[in-house]
Amino acid sequence: MSVGLYIHIPFCRKKCFYCDFFSIESPLIGKMEIEADEYVGSLISQIEHIKQVETIYIGGGTPTVLPDESLENLLGALEKFSAIEQTIEANPESLSLKKLELFRKARINRLSLGLQSSNDALLKKLGRVHNFETFCRAFFLARKAGFENINVDLIYGHPSQTLEDWHKDLNKVLELAPEHISLYPLTVEAGTVFAKNSVKTDDNLQRLMYEKACQLLDKKYAHYEISNWAVEAKESKHNLNYWRGGKYFGVGAGAAGYMDGVRYKNVADIKDYIAKIKDRKSPISEQENIDPPTQAFEKIMLGLRLLNEGVAIKSFDGFRRDTLERFLQNGVLIDDKGFIKIAPNFVFVANSIILEFMP
Repeated sequence: MSVGLYIHIPFCRKKCFYCDFFSIESPLIGKMEIEADEYVGSLISQIEHIKQVETIYIGGGTPTVLPDESLENLLGALEKFSAIEQTIEANPESLSLKKLELFRKARINRLSLGLQSSNDALLKKLGRVHNFETFCRAFFLARKAGFENINVDLIYGHPSQTLEDWHKDLNKVLELAPEHISLYPLTVEAGTVFAKNSVKTDDNLQRLMYEKACQLLDKKYAHYEISNWAVEAKESKHNLNYWRGGKYFGVGAGAAGYMDGVRYKNVADIKDYIAKIKDRKSPISEQENIDPPTQAFEKIMLGLRLLNEGVAIKSFDGFRRDTLERFLQNGVLIDDKGFIKIAPNFVFVANSIILEFMP
């Protein structure tokens, strides 16, 4: 099984109203730019102790808000790895041809662009700082730079968004023909701007939007995971490693990792993270030994998300077998040659199905 490396860049030009990931708003000028350089230096110090990985994912936050020199230093530290897939997240407003060429030179071979919507009015309501024109410019710049594996993120289900709006979003992305598309229902997480403003979502509308997406995207893409579609051979190898229960290192403030049955999370504070690395102390703030029942549940939970793979039926031996039989009988789950999969009509409610298997 492969090993992944996740690198967290917690800086953003502006924090989106729905985001609950650890990140801070930073113009990255003056004092904050110095902090960004120190932060990247700390990342490199951690990376030096990692021997080999098969996939790399640089996420955030917004990695592309880092100064070019900081990005170049970080990417230089990754050259020792012979990773088969190296992904970097980017927001359209902070992407330039110079950065894209830097990525290509550093063997970054997959780009994940945050669009979220093609509707400029909705983008403002989501707290995004780009518009659709800026996104298209960034997308075509990436093509010009030679990127042949681009993911586009979309969010659906904002209370002001209609089914017709969503249909337009999907069609505009299909016209661009990215290799990978990720769709996420808007969830209102505690501590976000949306939570403070009591934003409410409509489950029924989100279900209709999901069904519309399946109708349109399934014609041209493989729906390989609940929220993800890809053309042949362009599935996210890094995320597949997560869903298959693989090991991964988490580097950076607030980053999580999973190694040898232990899940851990680093301190979610930039200055504290830098100080601990400088003092040669562990940046880990939380860790948990995953016991066998939890491992069994997580194997089912993650495996059921993989719509084409499913979970080997033997994984249910002595573990919620009665629940499995009930779901098989009522057609919620199907047995495909010894692999249990979610029936197509029930994919949208996968989370409630998976919860039934909790230990």
